[in-house]
Amino acid sequence: MAAQMATSAGLTCTAAKAPSSNRATRLTARSAYGPRSSKLVCGKTSACTTSKEVCVCHLNKSSVWMRRTPRSLGIASGIDAARTTRSATARAGVAEVEGKEEEIKDEMNKNVTVAEVADQVAMLTELHPDTKLGTYVHFSGGARGILLWRREPLTFCVILEEAKVEKGEKVTCDLNERAGLLVNETSWGSVVGPFVGLSVCDKKPDAKEVVHLINDPPDVPSRFPIDSNMHTGFTAADAFTPVGRGQSMMIESEFAEARTKLGINAVLAQKDTDVRCVYAFTGRDGTQSSTSSQALLRLRADQNVANAPCIVATKEKASAVERYLAACAACSIAEGVRDTGGSSLVVLDDLSCLADMWEVMSSMWHGFMDNEWKQQSIEMAAELEEGEEEQRPMPGSAEEMVDFGGTLVPVEVAERRSFFSAFLQRAARMNGGCDNGSLTILGIVGGRPADSMHGGSGAESVSYGKSSPEAIVAQYTTLSEEQKEKMLAALRAKAAAAEGEAAPARAADVAALPTPIVEEFNSISDGHINLQMSSEGKVVMNLRSSVSRVGNPAAAAAMRRLRTAEVRLQVMQADDETEYSASAETSDLTRKLADQAKSVKALLETDCAAPVLLGEQAVALYALLKAKCAFEQVEPLLAEVRAKHPTILEEVETSGNLNYELEAQLDEIIKAL
Repeated sequence: MAAQMATSAGLTCTAAKAPSSNRATRLTARSAYGPRSSKLVCGKTSACTTSKEVCVCHLNKSSVWMRRTPRSLGIASGIDAARTTRSATARAGVAEVEGKEEEIKDEMNKNVTVAEVADQVAMLTELHPDTKLGTYVHFSGGARGILLWRREPLTFCVILEEAKVEKGEKVTCDLNERAGLLVNETSWGSVVGPFVGLSVCDKKPDAKEVVHLINDPPDVPSRFPIDSNMHTGFTAADAFTPVGRGQSMMIESEFAEARTKLGINAVLAQKDTDVRCVYAFTGRDGTQSSTSSQALLRLRADQNVANAPCIVATKEKASAVERYLAACAACSIAEGVRDTGGSSLVVLDDLSCLADMWEVMSSMWHGFMDNEWKQQSIEMAAELEEGEEEQRPMPGSAEEMVDFGGTLVPVEVAERRSFFSAFLQRAARMNGGCDNGSLTILGIVGGRPADSMHGGSGAESVSYGKSSPEAIVAQYTTLSEEQKEKMLAALRAKAAAAEGEAAPARAADVAALPTPIVEEFNSISDGHINLQMSSEGKVVMNLRSSVSRVGNPAAAAAMRRLRTAEVRLQVMQADDETEYSASAETSDLTRKLADQAKSVKALLETDCAAPVLLGEQAVALYALLKAKCAFEQVEPLLAEVRAKHPTILEEVETSGNLNYELEAQLDEIIKAL
C-alpha cells in the first residue's frame, strides 16, 4: 500500500545510516499552500521502520516537500543526528543525509516561476523555504537576481541586469552561488556603489577577502556582552546615552542637518582609533541633497588618513532596492572586519531605505495573495450551503493577529518587524571563539518618536517641525476609523489650545518617516538618540526621550567615574520639579539642582562642527559636576588646559579615564583661574 502511494505521488527514496533508535522514523508531507499530512509516503517501508536507517524522500513535484516531525531524530532543515548522539558514527551519517537534502533542494528549485515583477523586484513561487538569502537566481530570459527576503509562501529577489523579466518566467537557483563582496585594503578610502565588487562566492568564503552580501544575524552563543565604548564625539550622547561596540543605535530627528552632523562626527571621531568605518548614503536623493553633499565633502577631506572610511553611495533618485542593497553592502564590508577580529562602525544616513523596501515587497505580496484569496473564494462559494458565509480572513488583513514577542499584533506589523530586525541585529559584539570582533550600527531615522511630542529635558528652547493633526493621524494605518476620529479630535483641541503660545517652528524634513515606523526602529534597536534644533540653530539631545539599553557598560571609564548616569536622572528630576512644583518657593537643594541642570544642558548644546575629544569632554564635565563651576567658566578652563597642560588631555585619551592625580591637577588649575 505504501509503495502504491509513493508511486502515485512520484516519490523515490534513499536511505542513510544513522545511530540506532527504538523509535521508527516518521515522515510528513506538506503542500506549499496546504496543511500537513501524516500519511506515510515512502516507497521503502523497511527503510522507514528499520531502527538503524533514516529515510530521505526525493520529491519530483515541487508543490510538495518533506519535513520531519519533532519525534524524528532530525530537525526541519536536515537530519542532524549528530546533535542527539554526538558520536562519530552519527556525524558520518548526518553528512551523507545532508548531502541528500541539498539534492532535494536542487531538484525542487528547478521548478520556480515568477509570480510578479515590479520596481526591479521579482516575486517567486515554489522556492524551497530553506534556500539561503543572498543566493543567485537565473531567469530563463538571461537576467540574474539575488534572493532578498522570504514571506510565506513567496520569495523576493532583486533583478540585477536591465533585462526584461516576464511574469511566469522560469527561474533556476544554484545553492552554491551566493552574492559576495570583496573586502580588502583597497576598500578603504574609496567611494563604491552597491553593485561594485559583487561576485559569486561559495558557501564558506574566506572572511579576509569575500563576505556574503546578505547574512543572518549572529546567534546568541556567538555574541558577547557589550562592555566597551564607541566614542561619537557628541558630548550629550557620550555622557548620557553611550554607544557601545556591537550596539545598534538609532539617531532620530525631524531635521536632516542635526542627525547627519552626528553621524559624520561619529565617523571622524574614529580617525586615531582601531575602528574601521563605513558610511552609506542610502537616502532617496543619494548624495545629491545639500545635507548629503556637505557630508560627503567632510568625509572625503579625511580620506588620506590611515583608517579612512569606506563610502557606499547610490545614484540620484535610486530605487528602493538599490538603496537597500547599499545598506546591505555597507554591513557586509563591516562584517568582513568584524569576522577577522576587528571593530567596525556602519553609519546609514537614512533608514527609510528599509521602510521603502518593505513597502515594495508588501504591496506585491498583498496583490498576489488577494488574487489567490478571491480565486479560492469563488471555488469555495459553490461548496457553501445556502445562507452560510465564509469565515476565512483575507491574508495579511488587519483582523489577522499573531503573537510577536508575547504581544498580539497584526500580522503585517509582525512581518515588517521581522524584516527590520533581521537587518539591525547584524550589529554584534562577538565572543572569543569568533575572534572578539564587533560591528556597530548607527541608523539615522528621519521622523519624530511618540514620546518626544512634548518638551522635556534639554528641549525648553527647541523648535519642532509643523505637522497637521490630519497628517499625524494618517500615519497610524492600523487604527479603526472610530479610533482615528477620536485621535483627530484630541489633536485638534490640543493644537487650538497651543496656538499663539509656541515659537515659530523650523522647517522639518519632508521625507520624515511615520511615527509608528520610527517607534518600530526604536523598539528593535539597542537604543535611540533623539535630536532637536535649538532656537540658535544648535543641536540638542532630548534627555527624556533618548535611551541606551546597554547602559553604563557602554560608557567610557571617565564617564562612569563622573557618574553621568546619576546626573542624567538629576537633570530630569530638576526639570520635573520646576515644571510641576505646586509652590513658587523652592528649597536650596532644588535651586542647586536646577542651576546644575541648566549648566549641564547648556554644555550639551553644540553646533557639531567637529567631534569633541574624550579628554575635553571629561575636563568640561568634571568642572561642572565635581568642581561646581558655572557654565561660563568651562571654556576658559578648556583653553587653559589645551595651551599649558596638554598632557592631561593626552592621558585621558590614552587611558580613557580620570584618576586622582589628574583631578588634583584640574583642581589647582580651577583655583588659579
